[in-house]
Amino acid sequence: MIDGPNTGETPVYVDTGATAPIFEPIHFLEDGNHARPFGAVSMDLTKSPDHPEHYRFTRYENGKVALPPWDFHPDERKELSDLSEVIRASFSPDAFFLNRLHIHRFQLEQDRFVLLKNNTLHIGYSDGTGQITPLHTVSDIEAAVADEMQLPLLPVREAVEILLDRGIDIFTVTKKEEVPLEN
Repeated sequence: MIDGPNTGETPVYVDTGATAPIFEPIHFLEDGNHARPFGAVSMDLTKSPDHPEHYRFTRYENGKVALPPWDFHPDERKELSDLSEVIRASFSPDAFFLNRLHIHRFQLEQDRFVLLKNNTLHIGYSDGTGQITPLHTVSDIEAAVADEMQLPLLPVREAVEILLDRGIDIFTVTKKEEVPLEN
């Protein structure tokens, strides 16, 4: 949540990594619908039912809650030091993003999102259609990241090698262990 030049009279909510379809700041203190759909993925900012002075962020996948909702107070300020523990925990050996190859990108100019989960490429469109493509080699993944995701400089091969060094083979992860689409 930010306030500053060009945000108007009220603070606005911006997405900084929730892979939610938020493509412009949301003036959530104003009345109105604060849902943001994009195909099978959506998010909503509503008044918290538990604490009326708080707001609730909820992310959905195929109409179901995809991440635990979280509440925030619009007047509560945070400093970088308030996030120190969360940042530190994100580097622990069992941290979510240190145990998988996961890249998510919305491409509005093509009306789609592209998601790489280990060796599976998901492409989803705003109308809810999509396709899932298994990738069989590191070269296939590099090509998908470069071509479909338009991120040719990402160190895909190095990431796969680091995961292998940690005992994680992205080509043998079972469906049960796979990351849900929504994360």
